[in-house]
Amino acid sequence: FDTLKAKQYVTYYSNMPYEKLVNDLPPKLKDSVLNNAPVHVVTLIDRVGKSHILKTFAKPNPLSDKTDPVTGRHITEDLEHMYALINDGKDMAMLQYYVFGKLFPLPSHFKKGGTTNINPPSKK
Repeated sequence: FDTLKAKQYVTYYSNMPYEKLVNDLPPKLKDSVLNNAPVHVVTLIDRVGKSHILKTFAKPNPLSDKTDPVTGRHITEDLEHMYALINDGKDMAMLQYYVFGKLFPLPSHFKKGGTTNINPPSKK
């Protein structure tokens, strides 16, 4: 167990900015996104004991005709962005995997000499 990696990981939660609020999504799209199971659920408990929950959801691929060049399969999810419910589910935000991906490391990341790979978004 690498204690320095663990301490660094905890600091990631101190400032995790979202790209923008997307409360103005068309209702049909928002319902479609939220009808799927969350990809991640992160619960943080602050110093006074209040829980703050972040739920992330796959963002549909904005380019409906895009295919994976390796597999030839249709890409159904945006591989750079995801949606999130924040502020007790009152707001919807767009997040970047580049920023939030470091919150989801593989367990081997915390072993001494372990890899630094993060858990990549799923490809359905």
